[in-house]
Amino acid sequence: MKATFTVLLLAAFVSVGFCQDYEPFPYESPEDITVRTGWVDVALDAFVEADPPSDNGDELNLTDGRNRENEGDAFVAWQGISEPLEIIIDLERVEDDLSSFRAFWAMDATGQGGPVADYIDETNVAVSLDGVNYTNLGVAFSEDYSEANVDDYTIRHVVNDLTILEPVSAQFIRFRVENPPSNVMCSEIAVLREVSIPDTAQNIAAGKSYVTNPPGNDGSRPDDGVRLTDGALSVDAGTDTTGWGGLTAEQQISITIDLGKNENNLAAFRAWYNAWETAFVFVVGTVYVDISADGQNFTNIGLVPKLYDHDDDPSFSNVPYLLIPDEPVQARYVRFLTQGSNDNFWDSFASEFEVYQDSVNVGDWQLY
Repeated sequence: MKATFTVLLLAAFVSVGFCQDYEPFPYESPEDITVRTGWVDVALDAFVEADPPSDNGDELNLTDGRNRENEGDAFVAWQGISEPLEIIIDLERVEDDLSSFRAFWAMDATGQGGPVADYIDETNVAVSLDGVNYTNLGVAFSEDYSEANVDDYTIRHVVNDLTILEPVSAQFIRFRVENPPSNVMCSEIAVLREVSIPDTAQNIAAGKSYVTNPPGNDGSRPDDGVRLTDGALSVDAGTDTTGWGGLTAEQQISITIDLGKNENNLAAFRAWYNAWETAFVFVVGTVYVDISADGQNFTNIGLVPKLYDHDDDPSFSNVPYLLIPDEPVQARYVRFLTQGSNDNFWDSFASEFEVYQDSVNVGDWQLY
């Protein structure tokens, strides 16, 4: 996932989309999806060091891409902290064109006699080439101030996000909370590049048959066997959307596409899920991509972590999950697998699933 990519950035997009030094997320909506197509997290599996160390010594979990709301894993926790908290990510090599930096703090207000973890509204972000000399980029913050003390979920993420106008190069990224609350829990740290799929790549999943398991069961949005590969994204909650409702926390949704024959040079896999805040349909958790030659024996080729909060505007949006493997792969069947992010029951909307084939070596794709 650390290959380079080509992005054609329109001048109008620059002047309209980046009118300030940072922008809140999610970025994707029916108005801008043609040029803003997804994110790659270069911090996946990176080395992590914290000062002070966490209570449970699980710092490396902060870059494993796992969404800790229902996957059975412990959060990285600090209890009774009374000093600044620093988390440093070592990418192990200099990475170029880094543009977005996100710390997923967890808030849990359900503890007896006080919260298990408190709200963190901002995190300072700095970068370094050598791990010694750091350049301050600014403050990553959450826009969700209005609900800081609302106990509407057992655990909910507060995502501090900083997206910068001019991408930077770095090997080390430092996230610093100057005045942390006494109790802190963190789920994930993400360091992102925004990428587009080049014109040379073709979506060969368009028009192909697929199977959903379980079938879409939302009353007005059951799956019709067509819409998830028809090349059209949802304009609103009532158009071109497949819905699942009332799934238990343990249930998974899989969408398996039959490409018709074994295809070579499969270079990118993208799933579009919907967030619809007003109906409590939230962005799904981690998305896994599996491939198979026979439809029976599948191999996992990677995951895309949840890079978005539950409760951010716009109220309805198309959110991409983009996976670009280190090397192109061969397959006939492609399966997208995800799990919910609610403790008891969860709903999900999906818009489109894509598989891109490109004869150009992925290593030759360039960043903008």
